[in-house]
Amino acid sequence: MAPEQAQYVYDPANDPLAIPRNEATVQHILKTVIDESDQLDSICEARGWSRVNKETRDILDAFLAGTNSVEDTAGRLAAPIDESYTSADAGRQFWEMEMTARACRPQCTPDEVERFWGDPVATCEPDPAFRNHISTEGGLGRLWLSINHASRKTPWSGDESSQMLKLVQLVQTLKLRPNPPLPEGATPALLNNWVWKSGKLWSDLTLLGASMRESWNDAPGGTMGFTAPETKAWERENAFVAHLTATGTAYYLDYGIWAMRDALEGGIERMNQARCTLEFKAKQLEVTLGVTVVWLSIAGKEMYQQSIETAEPGLVMENGMVAAWRTSTEISDARWKFWRKRLVEFAEDETVSALSRSHAVRAGEEMQRLEEAHGEMH
Repeated sequence: MAPEQAQYVYDPANDPLAIPRNEATVQHILKTVIDESDQLDSICEARGWSRVNKETRDILDAFLAGTNSVEDTAGRLAAPIDESYTSADAGRQFWEMEMTARACRPQCTPDEVERFWGDPVATCEPDPAFRNHISTEGGLGRLWLSINHASRKTPWSGDESSQMLKLVQLVQTLKLRPNPPLPEGATPALLNNWVWKSGKLWSDLTLLGASMRESWNDAPGGTMGFTAPETKAWERENAFVAHLTATGTAYYLDYGIWAMRDALEGGIERMNQARCTLEFKAKQLEVTLGVTVVWLSIAGKEMYQQSIETAEPGLVMENGMVAAWRTSTEISDARWKFWRKRLVEFAEDETVSALSRSHAVRAGEEMQRLEEAHGEMH
Protein backbone atom coordinates (compact mmCIF):
# COMPACT_ATOMS: atom_id res chain seq x y z
CA MET A 1 0.00 0.00 0.00
CA ALA A 2 1.32 3.40 -0.93
CA PRO A 3 2.08 5.65 2.01
CA GLU A 4 -0.59 8.22 2.76
CA GLN A 5 0.24 11.55 1.14
CA ALA A 6 0.54 14.44 3.55
CA GLN A 7 -2.15 17.07 3.13
CA TYR A 8 -0.84 20.47 2.07
CA VAL A 9 -1.40 23.19 4.62
CA TYR A 10 -0.82 26.76 3.58
CA ASP A 11 1.72 28.58 5.75
CA PRO A 12 1.91 32.38 5.22
CA ALA A 13 5.35 32.42 6.85
CA ASN A 14 6.73 30.45 3.89
CA ASP A 15 4.96 32.50 1.21
CA PRO A 16 7.14 35.38 -0.04
CA LEU A 17 4.01 37.09 -1.40
CA ALA A 18 2.04 36.88 1.85
CA ILE A 19 3.81 39.92 3.27
CA PRO A 20 3.98 42.85 0.83
CA ARG A 21 7.44 43.76 -0.35
CA ASN A 22 9.62 45.83 2.01
CA GLU A 23 6.90 46.13 4.64
CA ALA A 24 9.36 47.29 7.31
CA THR A 25 10.54 50.10 5.03
CA VAL A 26 6.95 51.13 4.36
CA GLN A 27 6.17 51.26 8.07
CA HIS A 28 9.22 53.49 8.56
CA ILE A 29 7.97 55.79 5.78
CA LEU A 30 4.60 56.08 7.48
CA LYS A 31 6.31 57.24 10.67
CA THR A 32 8.83 59.65 9.15
CA VAL A 33 7.30 61.16 5.98
CA ILE A 34 4.55 63.66 6.75
CA ASP A 35 3.43 65.00 3.37
CA GLU A 36 0.78 62.68 1.92
CA SER A 37 1.98 63.00 -1.66
CA ASP A 38 5.63 62.38 -0.76
CA GLN A 39 4.53 59.51 1.44
CA LEU A 40 2.82 57.69 -1.42
CA ASP A 41 5.77 58.32 -3.76
CA SER A 42 8.14 56.83 -1.18
CA ILE A 43 5.90 53.83 -0.66
CA CYS A 44 5.82 53.30 -4.43
CA GLU A 45 9.60 53.17 -4.49
CA ALA A 46 9.69 50.72 -1.59
CA ARG A 47 7.06 48.40 -3.06
CA GLY A 48 8.76 48.44 -6.45
CA TRP A 49 5.83 49.76 -8.49
CA SER A 50 7.06 53.27 -9.13
CA ARG A 51 6.87 53.94 -12.87
CA VAL A 52 6.54 57.71 -12.72
CA ASN A 53 8.86 60.01 -14.64
CA LYS A 54 9.90 63.04 -12.55
CA GLU A 55 9.66 65.53 -15.41
CA THR A 56 6.14 64.40 -16.27
CA ARG A 57 5.15 64.44 -12.62
CA ASP A 58 6.37 68.03 -12.26
CA ILE A 59 4.31 69.11 -15.27
CA LEU A 60 1.22 67.45 -13.81
CA ASP A 61 1.83 68.97 -10.36
CA ALA A 62 2.07 72.45 -11.89
CA PHE A 63 -1.18 71.87 -13.76
CA LEU A 64 -3.06 70.66 -10.69
CA ALA A 65 -1.67 73.60 -8.70
CA GLY A 66 -3.18 75.98 -11.26
CA THR A 67 0.16 77.23 -12.57
CA ASN A 68 -0.40 76.05 -16.16
CA SER A 69 -3.58 75.79 -18.22
CA VAL A 70 -4.95 72.48 -19.44
CA GLU A 71 -4.12 73.41 -23.05
CA ASP A 72 -0.50 74.29 -22.25
CA THR A 73 -0.11 71.17 -20.15
CA ALA A 74 -1.50 68.90 -22.86
CA GLY A 75 0.79 70.55 -25.40
CA ARG A 76 3.92 70.07 -23.29
CA LEU A 77 3.09 66.44 -22.59
CA ALA A 78 2.13 65.59 -26.16
CA ALA A 79 4.78 67.44 -28.21
CA PRO A 80 7.66 64.94 -27.80
CA ILE A 81 5.28 62.04 -28.44
CA ASP A 82 3.99 63.66 -31.63
CA GLU A 83 7.57 64.11 -32.84
CA SER A 84 8.62 60.53 -32.17
CA TYR A 85 5.38 59.20 -33.69
CA THR A 86 5.76 61.07 -37.00
CA SER A 87 9.42 60.13 -37.27
CA ALA A 88 8.77 56.45 -36.44
CA ASP A 89 11.13 56.83 -33.49
CA ALA A 90 13.73 58.55 -35.68
CA GLY A 91 13.35 55.73 -38.22
CA ARG A 92 14.14 52.95 -35.79
CA GLN A 93 10.65 51.44 -35.97
CA PHE A 94 10.94 51.05 -39.76
CA TRP A 95 13.92 48.78 -39.17
CA GLU A 96 12.48 46.91 -36.18
CA MET A 97 9.15 46.16 -37.87
CA GLU A 98 10.89 45.07 -41.08
CA MET A 99 13.00 42.65 -39.02
CA THR A 100 9.79 41.29 -37.50
CA ALA A 101 8.23 41.04 -40.96
CA ARG A 102 11.18 39.06 -42.31
CA ALA A 103 10.72 36.52 -39.54
CA CYS A 104 6.95 36.30 -40.10
CA ARG A 105 6.63 36.27 -43.90
CA PRO A 106 7.80 32.64 -44.35
CA GLN A 107 5.09 31.54 -41.90
CA CYS A 108 2.26 33.44 -43.63
CA THR A 109 0.09 32.83 -46.66
CA PRO A 110 0.53 35.24 -49.60
CA ASP A 111 -2.70 36.97 -48.59
CA GLU A 112 -1.47 37.41 -45.01
CA VAL A 113 1.86 38.75 -46.25
CA GLU A 114 0.08 41.34 -48.36
CA ARG A 115 -2.33 42.33 -45.55
CA PHE A 116 0.10 42.49 -42.64
CA TRP A 117 3.70 42.76 -43.81
CA GLY A 118 3.97 43.92 -47.42
CA ASP A 119 6.91 43.32 -49.71
CA PRO A 120 10.44 43.23 -48.27
CA VAL A 121 11.99 46.64 -47.77
CA ALA A 122 15.68 47.44 -47.85
CA THR A 123 16.60 49.06 -44.55
CA CYS A 124 19.63 49.57 -42.36
CA GLU A 125 19.82 49.52 -38.60
CA PRO A 126 19.65 53.10 -37.30
CA ASP A 127 22.34 54.79 -35.27
CA PRO A 128 22.63 52.83 -31.98
CA ALA A 129 22.64 56.17 -30.15
CA PHE A 130 18.88 56.36 -30.72
CA ARG A 131 18.35 53.28 -28.56
CA ASN A 132 18.52 55.48 -25.48
CA HIS A 133 15.83 57.84 -26.73
CA ILE A 134 12.27 57.44 -25.45
CA SER A 135 10.20 55.65 -28.06
CA THR A 136 6.63 56.58 -28.94
CA GLU A 137 5.38 53.56 -27.03
CA GLY A 138 7.60 54.41 -24.07
CA GLY A 139 6.48 58.03 -24.10
CA LEU A 140 2.82 57.06 -24.16
CA GLY A 141 3.30 54.58 -21.33
CA ARG A 142 5.14 57.20 -19.29
CA LEU A 143 2.36 59.73 -19.91
CA TRP A 144 -0.57 57.51 -18.97
CA LEU A 145 1.12 55.87 -15.99
CA SER A 146 2.06 59.30 -14.65
CA ILE A 147 -1.52 60.53 -14.98
CA ASN A 148 -2.76 57.37 -13.27
CA HIS A 149 -0.30 57.94 -10.45
CA ALA A 150 -1.42 61.54 -10.11
CA SER A 151 -4.97 60.26 -9.69
CA ARG A 152 -3.82 58.09 -6.78
CA LYS A 153 -2.87 61.25 -4.92
CA THR A 154 -6.00 63.24 -5.83
CA PRO A 155 -9.14 63.23 -3.61
CA TRP A 156 -12.25 61.93 -5.33
CA SER A 157 -14.91 63.28 -2.96
CA GLY A 158 -15.54 66.37 -0.89
CA ASP A 159 -14.34 69.89 -1.51
CA GLU A 160 -11.10 68.73 -3.20
CA SER A 161 -12.79 66.50 -5.78
CA SER A 162 -12.44 69.21 -8.44
CA GLN A 163 -8.78 68.24 -8.79
CA MET A 164 -9.85 64.79 -9.95
CA LEU A 165 -12.06 66.35 -12.59
CA LYS A 166 -9.09 68.44 -13.78
CA LEU A 167 -7.22 65.20 -14.53
CA VAL A 168 -10.22 63.95 -16.48
CA GLN A 169 -10.28 67.27 -18.39
CA LEU A 170 -6.60 66.80 -19.23
CA VAL A 171 -7.27 63.38 -20.77
CA GLN A 172 -10.21 64.87 -22.70
CA THR A 173 -7.98 67.68 -23.99
CA LEU A 174 -5.37 65.17 -25.14
CA LYS A 175 -8.09 63.15 -26.86
CA LEU A 176 -9.21 66.24 -28.80
CA ARG A 177 -5.72 67.06 -30.08
CA PRO A 178 -5.14 66.70 -33.83
CA ASN A 179 -3.66 63.32 -34.59
CA PRO A 180 -0.08 63.70 -35.82
CA PRO A 181 0.61 62.55 -39.41
CA LEU A 182 1.84 59.04 -39.98
CA PRO A 183 5.55 58.70 -40.80
CA GLU A 184 6.37 59.48 -44.42
CA GLY A 185 6.60 56.26 -46.38
CA ALA A 186 4.93 54.19 -43.64
CA THR A 187 5.21 50.51 -44.59
CA PRO A 188 2.55 47.82 -44.04
CA ALA A 189 4.90 46.34 -41.46
CA LEU A 190 5.03 49.59 -39.50
CA LEU A 191 1.26 49.94 -39.70
CA ASN A 192 1.02 46.49 -38.12
CA ASN A 193 2.51 47.95 -34.95
CA TRP A 194 -0.18 48.69 -32.35
CA VAL A 195 1.02 52.29 -31.89
CA TRP A 196 0.66 53.23 -35.58
CA LYS A 197 -2.07 50.78 -36.59
CA SER A 198 -5.10 53.04 -36.25
CA GLY A 199 -3.41 56.29 -37.27
CA LYS A 200 -5.39 57.94 -34.45
CA LEU A 201 -2.80 58.50 -31.76
CA TRP A 202 -4.83 60.91 -29.61
CA SER A 203 -8.44 60.41 -30.67
CA ASP A 204 -8.10 56.69 -29.81
CA LEU A 205 -6.13 57.47 -26.62
CA THR A 206 -3.59 54.95 -27.87
CA LEU A 207 -2.12 52.71 -25.15
CA LEU A 208 -4.20 54.27 -22.37
CA GLY A 209 -6.04 50.98 -21.91
CA ALA A 210 -2.84 48.93 -21.86
CA SER A 211 -1.24 51.30 -19.38
CA MET A 212 -4.36 51.28 -17.23
CA ARG A 213 -4.31 47.49 -17.11
CA GLU A 214 -0.65 47.50 -16.12
CA SER A 215 -1.37 50.01 -13.39
CA TRP A 216 -4.33 47.87 -12.28
CA ASN A 217 -1.96 45.07 -11.33
CA ASP A 218 -0.59 47.28 -8.54
CA ALA A 219 -3.50 46.69 -6.19
CA PRO A 220 -3.78 46.06 -2.44
CA GLY A 221 -3.24 42.40 -1.79
CA GLY A 222 -0.97 42.18 -4.81
CA THR A 223 1.97 44.50 -5.30
CA MET A 224 0.43 47.02 -2.90
CA GLY A 225 -0.04 46.48 0.78
CA PHE A 226 -3.03 47.33 2.93
CA THR A 227 -1.71 50.51 4.57
CA ALA A 228 -4.05 53.51 4.64
CA PRO A 229 -2.16 55.49 1.93
CA GLU A 230 -2.17 52.50 -0.41
CA THR A 231 -5.84 51.62 0.02
CA LYS A 232 -6.78 55.29 -0.33
CA ALA A 233 -4.68 55.50 -3.51
CA TRP A 234 -6.51 52.47 -4.90
CA GLU A 235 -9.91 54.04 -4.26
CA ARG A 236 -8.77 57.25 -5.92
CA GLU A 237 -7.47 55.50 -9.02
CA ASN A 238 -10.78 53.66 -9.33
CA ALA A 239 -12.56 57.00 -9.01
CA PHE A 240 -10.48 58.43 -11.86
CA VAL A 241 -11.29 55.49 -14.11
CA ALA A 242 -14.96 55.70 -13.14
CA HIS A 243 -14.98 59.40 -14.09
CA LEU A 244 -13.40 58.59 -17.47
CA THR A 245 -16.22 56.11 -17.99
CA ALA A 246 -19.06 58.31 -16.73
CA THR A 247 -17.98 61.25 -18.92
CA GLY A 248 -17.65 59.08 -22.01
CA THR A 249 -13.94 59.89 -22.27
CA ALA A 250 -13.00 56.20 -22.27
CA TYR A 251 -14.93 53.04 -21.44
CA TYR A 252 -13.75 51.09 -18.41
CA LEU A 253 -17.01 49.90 -16.88
CA ASP A 254 -15.50 46.41 -16.76
CA TYR A 255 -13.26 47.55 -13.91
CA GLY A 256 -16.28 48.47 -11.81
CA ILE A 257 -17.92 45.15 -12.59
CA TRP A 258 -14.73 43.35 -11.52
CA ALA A 259 -14.91 45.10 -8.15
CA MET A 260 -18.56 44.14 -7.67
CA ARG A 261 -17.81 40.58 -8.77
CA ASP A 262 -14.86 40.23 -6.41
CA ALA A 263 -16.66 41.66 -3.40
CA LEU A 264 -20.08 40.10 -3.88
CA GLU A 265 -19.63 36.96 -5.98
CA GLY A 266 -16.80 35.20 -4.19
CA GLY A 267 -14.08 36.57 -6.45
CA ILE A 268 -11.64 37.21 -3.60
CA GLU A 269 -11.52 33.52 -2.71
CA ARG A 270 -11.19 32.45 -6.35
CA MET A 271 -8.36 34.89 -7.09
CA ASN A 272 -6.33 33.95 -4.03
CA GLN A 273 -7.23 30.33 -3.37
CA ALA A 274 -3.91 29.42 -1.76
CA ARG A 275 -3.31 32.66 0.14
CA CYS A 276 -6.86 33.48 1.19
CA THR A 277 -6.34 33.39 4.93
CA LEU A 278 -9.05 34.88 7.11
CA GLU A 279 -6.95 37.99 7.74
CA PHE A 280 -6.18 38.47 4.04
CA LYS A 281 -9.80 37.95 3.07
CA ALA A 282 -10.99 40.47 5.67
CA LYS A 283 -8.60 43.17 4.44
CA GLN A 284 -9.32 42.48 0.78
CA LEU A 285 -13.06 42.60 1.43
CA GLU A 286 -12.78 46.01 3.12
CA VAL A 287 -10.81 47.44 0.23
CA THR A 288 -13.00 45.97 -2.50
CA LEU A 289 -16.29 46.95 -0.89
CA GLY A 290 -14.87 50.47 -0.61
CA VAL A 291 -14.21 50.44 -4.35
CA THR A 292 -17.79 49.35 -5.06
CA VAL A 293 -18.93 52.53 -3.29
CA VAL A 294 -16.65 54.56 -5.56
CA TRP A 295 -17.97 53.02 -8.75
CA LEU A 296 -21.64 53.23 -7.77
CA SER A 297 -21.20 56.85 -6.68
CA ILE A 298 -19.53 57.99 -9.92
CA ALA A 299 -20.52 55.61 -12.72
CA GLY A 300 -23.51 53.97 -11.09
CA LYS A 301 -25.89 55.37 -13.69
CA GLU A 302 -23.95 53.61 -16.45
CA MET A 303 -23.90 50.38 -14.47
CA TYR A 304 -27.62 50.55 -13.70
CA GLN A 305 -28.49 51.39 -17.30
CA GLN A 306 -26.65 48.31 -18.54
CA SER A 307 -28.50 46.17 -16.00
CA ILE A 308 -31.83 47.33 -17.42
CA GLU A 309 -30.81 46.75 -21.04
CA THR A 310 -29.11 43.34 -20.69
CA ALA A 311 -31.18 40.16 -20.84
CA GLU A 312 -30.10 37.37 -18.50
CA PRO A 313 -29.87 33.78 -19.77
CA GLY A 314 -30.76 30.84 -17.55
CA LEU A 315 -28.79 30.99 -14.31
CA VAL A 316 -26.56 28.17 -13.08
CA MET A 317 -25.89 28.37 -9.34
CA GLU A 318 -22.78 27.06 -7.60
CA ASN A 319 -22.47 27.47 -3.82
CA GLY A 320 -25.00 30.26 -3.82
CA MET A 321 -23.24 32.16 -6.63
CA VAL A 322 -24.06 32.38 -10.32
CA ALA A 323 -21.46 30.43 -12.28
CA ALA A 324 -22.21 32.29 -15.52
CA TRP A 325 -21.14 35.58 -13.93
CA ARG A 326 -17.62 34.51 -13.04
CA THR A 327 -16.05 35.93 -16.18
CA SER A 328 -18.94 38.08 -17.43
CA THR A 329 -18.53 41.83 -17.78
CA GLU A 330 -22.20 42.54 -18.33
CA ILE A 331 -24.77 43.53 -15.74
CA SER A 332 -28.30 42.18 -15.98
CA ASP A 333 -31.34 42.94 -13.83
CA ALA A 334 -30.84 39.59 -12.08
CA ARG A 335 -27.20 40.36 -11.34
CA TRP A 336 -28.04 43.85 -10.06
CA LYS A 337 -30.66 42.41 -7.70
CA PHE A 338 -28.21 39.75 -6.55
CA TRP A 339 -25.66 42.46 -5.69
CA ARG A 340 -28.31 44.34 -3.70
CA LYS A 341 -29.11 41.17 -1.78
CA ARG A 342 -25.47 40.44 -1.03
CA LEU A 343 -24.87 44.01 0.21
CA VAL A 344 -27.75 43.66 2.65
CA GLU A 345 -26.22 40.40 3.89
CA PHE A 346 -22.79 42.01 4.39
CA ALA A 347 -24.33 45.04 6.12
CA GLU A 348 -25.89 42.71 8.69
CA ASP A 349 -22.98 40.26 9.00
CA GLU A 350 -21.31 40.63 12.40
CA THR A 351 -18.45 38.36 11.31
CA VAL A 352 -17.03 40.99 8.94
CA SER A 353 -15.39 44.21 10.07
CA ALA A 354 -17.30 47.37 10.94
CA LEU A 355 -15.64 49.10 7.97
CA SER A 356 -16.85 46.39 5.58
CA ARG A 357 -20.37 46.70 6.95
CA SER A 358 -20.20 50.48 6.56
CA HIS A 359 -19.08 50.16 2.93
CA ALA A 360 -21.89 47.65 2.27
CA VAL A 361 -24.46 50.06 3.69
CA ARG A 362 -23.17 52.94 1.56
CA ALA A 363 -23.06 50.81 -1.60
CA GLY A 364 -26.62 49.61 -0.94
CA GLU A 365 -27.75 53.20 -0.48
CA GLU A 366 -26.17 54.15 -3.79
CA MET A 367 -27.98 51.31 -5.57
CA GLN A 368 -31.27 52.41 -4.02
CA ARG A 369 -30.60 56.01 -5.05
CA LEU A 370 -30.01 54.92 -8.64
CA GLU A 371 -33.20 52.87 -8.73
CA GLU A 372 -35.23 55.78 -7.38
CA ALA A 373 -33.65 58.26 -9.78
CA HIS A 374 -33.89 56.15 -12.92
CA GLY A 375 -36.84 53.85 -12.25
CA GLU A 376 -36.97 50.46 -10.60
CA MET A 377 -36.65 47.35 -12.71
CA HIS A 378 -39.66 45.15 -13.30
